[in-house]
Amino acid sequence: MVNVSYLQIAIAIAGALCLLLVMLGYLLIRKKLEQRKMADLRMMIERIRPLLIQELLRGEEEELNQIKKDAVFKGAIEETLKNLGANLDSSSFKRTIGDTAGKYLSDSLNKDLSSRRWADRMNALVSIKDFQIYSFVPDLWKLYEKSGTSQEEKNLILQIAAGADDQKLLDVLAVSSPYQSTFFYKQIIRRVSPETLNLIIASFNDISSSFKVAILSYIGEKRDLSLLPFTESCLDSEDHEVRVNAVKAIRSIGFISKPQALYPYSQSESWVEQMSFAQAAGEIAHPGYKDMLFELLSSSNWWVRYYAGEALSKFKDGKLLLKDAAENHQDAFARDMASQWLGSV
Repeated sequence: MVNVSYLQIAIAIAGALCLLLVMLGYLLIRKKLEQRKMADLRMMIERIRPLLIQELLRGEEEELNQIKKDAVFKGAIEETLKNLGANLDSSSFKRTIGDTAGKYLSDSLNKDLSSRRWADRMNALVSIKDFQIYSFVPDLWKLYEKSGTSQEEKNLILQIAAGADDQKLLDVLAVSSPYQSTFFYKQIIRRVSPETLNLIIASFNDISSSFKVAILSYIGEKRDLSLLPFTESCLDSEDHEVRVNAVKAIRSIGFISKPQALYPYSQSESWVEQMSFAQAAGEIAHPGYKDMLFELLSSSNWWVRYYAGEALSKFKDGKLLLKDAAENHQDAFARDMASQWLGSV
């Protein structure tokens, strides 16, 4: 009985060792194949790079067309075009990166877009977006309308359509606006043309709150003075988020045509609006804001007091204003905050 047990243990150990050897062999073979694949890719990149440059600069393509179009070629085209697009001045190109990518990748991208595998479709959409192959847009709208298309795929399709400045985008967003992310809407806005952005702004009252916030955030990022009148008109919105982000955009621009339009914000019941006013007042530095900031130093909210002190420090006579507040303000918290900022001026 004991001998049988030893035999079973020996067989189990031998089996485990064999399994480990098989796994080790598999990993070694896989590593070898990966190394060979990378070597083939590097060789292909070295071969096609000068040919791609000639095609982009001069439109010459005969030699490149003679190369076998396999998976290695596809990977090399993608890698090389990304590198060239990042390191060369595209203004000197006779043919665009997008046109060239579309020419050599269309077949494989069409195949991936028709795949049942979600990852294949997503990778194809990312490539189309990155290389700006806008010839796919009509087909992508068909994919968008399929019941099995995931939300992630739809997001990418809308971003691609925005980059192509496709007018159907506005119709889709107007009829069906399922997105709640301000970040997503900003991805759309950054890609559309100024003309399309103006069309979106024209329908501002009909779009979602997140979309409105994204537009105002984008205006603040761009510091576009041409959109200042529209931004100022949003200060009277009934939507709290729209009002706050309008003030933020004005703060980023650093100018307002009617300084008195911000006066009500200093007395708002919302501490967020008071804080936004203080931040904007510091950038605009209009004399009419001084007394309001002086009063906000005694706010019950620490952030409002903090930014009121910071705003006063940005005025030309900021040191005198803070010194006066530190010595004469009736509120102890206000005196303390003014003293802190006085030490940093």
